[in-house]
Amino acid sequence: MSTLWTASWKPGWYNLDQTLVVGRSSAFAFSLPGPQAGPGHELAFATSGEWKYWKATVVAVENARFGPVREVDTMRFGMYTFRFEDGRWVTIETEQWIGALLDASPGFPVDDFDEEWANTGGWDLRVTLTDVEGPVSREAAGSIMRAVAEEISERDSRRAPG
Repeated sequence: MSTLWTASWKPGWYNLDQTLVVGRSSAFAFSLPGPQAGPGHELAFATSGEWKYWKATVVAVENARFGPVREVDTMRFGMYTFRFEDGRWVTIETEQWIGALLDASPGFPVDDFDEEWANTGGWDLRVTLTDVEGPVSREAAGSIMRAVAEEISERDSRRAPG
């Protein structure tokens, strides 16, 4: 069995963050020292500073407030959509009014929603990874990420919001 790694995903907003999809392999930027520090070392997805790209497969994503996350789509300008394992989803503003609720599925607790979660770690995620390989070159990472983005874009064009 492959080694499992834990990584923190703390949003930097402004479309600086990496899309996560459970079960998908991609290239990810990790803040240094990154995976070369060895198993058991907490990884951090990079939004700024120095980083290196590594290939990895997302095994699980967890939000402390809402539970298991199936996907975080950061590819649409100014908004992130969090899709949860139970089918709920929420889209929040990531540019001008960071944390503002843009849209949500039935069953998402909009009455309990707080825009300040964007500033207080409420959207931070714990990500479990496997098959961590690398580092990979910027060019290789770009190629991998473009293929994943195209696949997600194609899928999204065929389905309704959320």
